[in-house]
Amino acid sequence: KQQVIESEAQAKALVAKAEGEFNAAKLRAEAEIEAARGQNEANRLLSQNFTVEVRLKELEIELEKAKRWDGRQVPTYIPLNPAGGVVTLPAKP
Repeated sequence: KQQVIESEAQAKALVAKAEGEFNAAKLRAEAEIEAARGQNEANRLLSQNFTVEVRLKELEIELEKAKRWDGRQVPTYIPLNPAGGVVTLPAKP
């Protein structure tokens, strides 16, 4: 009778240990999933912040250009005559 009780106790202990290990593994997996979700959210926010920072820098550049503008339109190309020479533009008075 004592051996049966001891065997049952050992079996219960093994089952309890297995359940504990299973629950611990399950909790570790859930923690890793939550960490991955957190990292994903952090990356999304950083990307969004980066886009905002780039746009802000573009606006700062435009503001600086507007401050320095003297009212003249300067072409962004070099006009060429039919022979391939550079056209001299008349200076504005």
